[in-house]
Order: sequence, then C-alpha cells, then structure tokens
Amino acid sequence: MSVSQSKELEDYYDNRIDACLAEARLLRQQRNADCSKTKHLPAEILSRIFGCLVYCGHSDDFPLQWIAATHVCRTWRTIALNEPTLWADFTDVHPKWVREMFSRSQAAPLILRLSLDSAKHLGFIFEHALAYPARIGELRVSQQPFMPRLTRPAPFLRALDIGDVDIPPNFLGGVAPRLRTLNCSGNMHLPPEASWLENLTELNSLGGVNLQASYMSKLTSLCLGGDWSAWDAASGQPCRVSVDTLLSALENMPLLQSLNLLLPNDVQQASRSRLAPVYLQHLSDVTIIFDTLEAATIFHHLRTDKIKKLVAAGLCDDNIAMIEPACRFFETFYHDGGLQYLLYKRHALEVHRIESYGVHTLVLMIEYWEYLAPSTLAGVVSMLPSCVPQILEMELDNESPLQAFALPECGTIEELRISTHYRTPLNVFQTNDTPTAPYPSLRRLELQFIDFTFTPESAALLKRWISAREPSATPELVLRDCAIWEQDFASLQDVAAVRHA
Repeated sequence: MSVSQSKELEDYYDNRIDACLAEARLLRQQRNADCSKTKHLPAEILSRIFGCLVYCGHSDDFPLQWIAATHVCRTWRTIALNEPTLWADFTDVHPKWVREMFSRSQAAPLILRLSLDSAKHLGFIFEHALAYPARIGELRVSQQPFMPRLTRPAPFLRALDIGDVDIPPNFLGGVAPRLRTLNCSGNMHLPPEASWLENLTELNSLGGVNLQASYMSKLTSLCLGGDWSAWDAASGQPCRVSVDTLLSALENMPLLQSLNLLLPNDVQQASRSRLAPVYLQHLSDVTIIFDTLEAATIFHHLRTDKIKKLVAAGLCDDNIAMIEPACRFFETFYHDGGLQYLLYKRHALEVHRIESYGVHTLVLMIEYWEYLAPSTLAGVVSMLPSCVPQILEMELDNESPLQAFALPECGTIEELRISTHYRTPLNVFQTNDTPTAPYPSLRRLELQFIDFTFTPESAALLKRWISAREPSATPELVLRDCAIWEQDFASLQDVAAVRHA
C-alpha cells in the first residue's frame, strides 16, 4: 500500500469516526431533551425558577450571570427569552444590553435606578416610564433632577428607594396603591402625610421621619438608622427624640414584626408617669443600638408574644446594668429553647439556638463598640438562665489576644472551638493555678487557623494543658487548617486523640 493510499484510508476512518461522534452527540442531546424530568414542568414553573435565579444570583459584577441557565437546552432558552419579567431589571446592566433587554421586557413592570450616570444609556427608558408610569415596578432615585418629573400615578410601583433628594408635593400624583417598601438612604425627610404612602408596610430611613404619620400604622417592618431624626408635623422642624416619643409611635404600629432602631446619644428616658407598656403582638425581630442607660429603658416598656431574634448593640463599657434590661426582655419573651451554642468575639457575644438537625441559628447578640472582656461575658450569661451552653466558639484576632478563657468554670460546655485570623500564633494554654481544669465537661477541642510553628513552646503548652486533665476527661483534639511541626503533632498524640480536619 502506497503512502497516498494509506493517507486516504486514515482519512476515511477519521471521517467515519467524526460522523459517529456527531451522531452520538445528537442522540445524547435528543435523549436529554426527551427524557429530562424538567421537560414535564409547565413553562410557568420554569419561569418562576428562572426568576429565583435572577434574584439570588444577582451581583454588581455579574448582574446577568443567570443567563447561563439558558444555555442548558433549547426549551429553557425559549422559555427564558419569552418571559418578559426576566428582562425587566435595569439596575446594573451594561449599555450594550439595554435596548435588547428593553425589547424582551415587553410590558413587564420595570426595575429602574435613575442617576446622572445611568441617564446616559437609560434615558429613553426613563422617558418611556414617564409616558407609561404603569410600567414602573421598582424605582431607585438618587439625584434631584428626576424627582420633579415623577408626578403621574404609579399603580404597579411596589418598592421605592430615594437618596438625598426633596420630595415634591405632587410626587406620583399621590397615587401608588401597591407601594409596600420605602428606603430613604439620604439626608431627607418624609412628608408628615402622603396618600402615596398609605399602604406602606416596610420603611427603612436614614433621614427625617414623622413618627405620628398615619401611614406608619400599617408597618410590619421599621428601620431607623444612620442620622435619622424625628420631625414635628406642626412646625416642620426636627424635634428631640425620647423613649416616650418612640413608645407612643410604636403604639400606632400594631402589625409591627421587625424593629431596628439606632437611638440618639441624647435620648430621654420614659417618664415615670407612663404606666401601661406597649404591647406589639407580632413583634419577633428586634435590633436596638444604644449607649446610655436612659436609652436602655425602652426594653422595660415593650411587650410581645414571642421574640425570635434580639440584637442589643452599641455598648461602650463594661456596665452590666446597661445590658440588663435587654437580657430581661429576652428571657421574658423568648420561648423556643435550645440555647446551647455561644459565639464569643472581640466585640460581641452571640447566642445561637441549635436545631434538631445540627444547624445553629442566631437568636441573641450583645454587641460592644469596645472590647468585650471575658468577665463581662460571664456577667451577661448569668442573666440568661435559658442559655445552657454546650458549645463555646471563640473568634480571636491580633488586636484581642486571649489572656483568659471565657466561662472557664461552666460545667455544661462539652465542645470548645477557638479560631484566629489565618495562621495566627496563639499562646492561650498557659499553666493554670486553679485547682480544677477549665471546662470540666469538655469532650472536644477544635482549633482553627492556629500557627504552632511561630512560637516554639505553643504546642508544648497545649500538651501540658490537656495532660493536666483527668485521663478519663481527655478531650478529642481537632486541628483545622493549623500549621504544626510533625514532631509536635506526634507529641500531642501522647495525650489526646488528635486529627487534622
């Protein structure tokens, strides 16, 4: 056989192989299309799933990363291309996509962010929304020039985010019946009364608020943070905030479920004449940031059926009296039990509820501006009888070297977890002069991101700390992402069951 004949034969077989592979690929695609379980899902269900991808997968860097789902098969691509709501979000879109997305959005309610920057490539959409305001679903306005032009009713507007702008008297023509969420992210103040806010259920404000406004009565979520201020409706001027003012406002919010308050430094405590507490039946999620005893008195006057999460933050010293009202409030209205997980950080104590399947959920946080000392931590835990910790986790950093263990005498802690910033040295296991070893019920010790190679004696101190315990009480030792010499690891195996994780 000549060389040319051999080459022709190779080409013949190669072509046959390529044809077989192409046929197999087509058969595989057809099989996937015909036999896929998702093939039997209605297009409406798949559209809802794609909508979840749009919401959950959104990021400023990759706002359209969900489009990868349309590359799975022809059916998915067809459904996605024909679902207008998937193409209606213009908050973070590259200019080259704008016109195509607007075309695909058809008549779906639009999600718009209006600023001087976005106006360059979203100007025609803004003009369309002004002409057809029923197409506005969510709106973010961060700069003044746009506000005076928003004077027509917006019947399908459901969420509004406004920055440091003035609200014109005829804003939205006073009509926005579906508006539920309002975020005020700038130094502005809301009008004392506004018909376009009459169905509002969620308010987040960093500016001026009239706490007695009638539109506050339907709120289920209220967040007042930053430099927020209370405004007097009669004078149109800011007024001093007092605990009485807040309590009177909360009385007019019977549906409130979530409350997040940053109390001013000069807040006045409730008057002695106030006898009846404020009962908010549905209130379950509370965050109050304060740094004075006067502000802490707000907890004395709040009542609810069941608290699910409480955050008390902003404390600046070790005055236990400042945190006592919050702890008492939590103990009175928390009923779910399972408070067996403590997380101790430089600035905070977190109390978690352990679920039946092992997951733990934050239910109480006591947060300090300054360092939360172990002695203060012990005082806080003593005010929480419902907390019976079995797991204690301590997160440390270079600015808060641990000089003493937290809650060392606690007899219910069975697992101790200590972590630092990545590969940080830790010299905490010093010899102890106390007659009993810390954590008498300890069964498991887990160390994460500890560098035992930085200080030569650190592994020896840990070994001595473990060997000081009774042989029957030797805990399991787990090293997670720790740096340790082989000889030190072998030495630790003499006193404990050690393993890497």
